[in-house]
Parts: sequence; structure tokens; C-alpha cells
Amino acid sequence: MRRGFLLLILSFWTTAVWARLDVVCNEQNCLQSGWKAYDSFGTSFDIQCINEECSQYGWIESSSAGLTKRYECLQGQCFQYGYDVINEKTKKVIQQVRCQNNDCAHQGWTQAKDQFLKMNVVCESADCFRYGWKAHFAGRVMHAISCLRESCYTYGWTQEP
Repeated sequence: MRRGFLLLILSFWTTAVWARLDVVCNEQNCLQSGWKAYDSFGTSFDIQCINEECSQYGWIESSSAGLTKRYECLQGQCFQYGYDVINEKTKKVIQQVRCQNNDCAHQGWTQAKDQFLKMNVVCESADCFRYGWKAHFAGRVMHAISCLRESCYTYGWTQEP
């Protein structure tokens, strides 16, 4: 019963957890040129870096479903400190990402909607940018990310539920 309840709650948290996602970097440089993503439900996403520098300022995600989110870096360093995800329509923070030990690229991060819905992200082989990562919730792997050609932010990545 408890397991079913947790899965039900998580399903309302984000449908992206359950979808396959294919990501391709624009101009082979996600962190300056942004990226495009397509999920297995048919939704497409266009991500544009703020001031052409995603890792310092953040990015804006527009989906074909009509939702726009802004990802704002903390202290000008998304992959050192983390970032907040803001619904552009309501201007409310809908998710917080915080780097473990000030190093998202190697130590992973936590991803939280609130104090109860939190995923822990663990880097594969201690290098998220090269090998990918796995997101864990309530002791289960919710999705796994694999970098394309061992470089997520050059070529892109795939997410498997």
C-alpha cells in the first residue's frame, strides 16, 4: 500500500520521470547553445541558455504542451550550487536542485519539489557530464540518463524510465 501511494504521488510530481527522453545539443554545445528534447509521449522541448551561458545564468525551457519554465542558477553557478526551477506563468518556484558537496558534475544533486518529494541523483562513475546519472526516489531508480558519445553537454543524452 505504501509503495503504491508513493508511486501515485510521484506520478503527479512529473510525467518526465516515466517517459523516455531523447536530448540533442544545439551546435554540439548544450551549455551555450541550448538543446532540444523529445519525450515518448510526443512532447517536444526547446531549451535556450540565458545570455548564451547555461551553467552561469540558467536556461528557459518551452514545451509543445505550453508550459514554460525558467531555470535560475544559484550564485551564478548552476553546477556548483544548483538552481531553482520557476514556472514562468505563476513566477513560483516549482522545484529546487542543490548540488552535493558543491559539485553536481561529480557528486550529484538533490531534486526537490518539497520536503517529501525529493530525488537523489547519483553520477555514473563519478562523472555525470561524461557517463550520465541515475535518479533515486524512495530507494528505487526512477530514471537513468546515458550520455551520448561520453559527453552529455556536447552531444546530448537519453533518459530511460
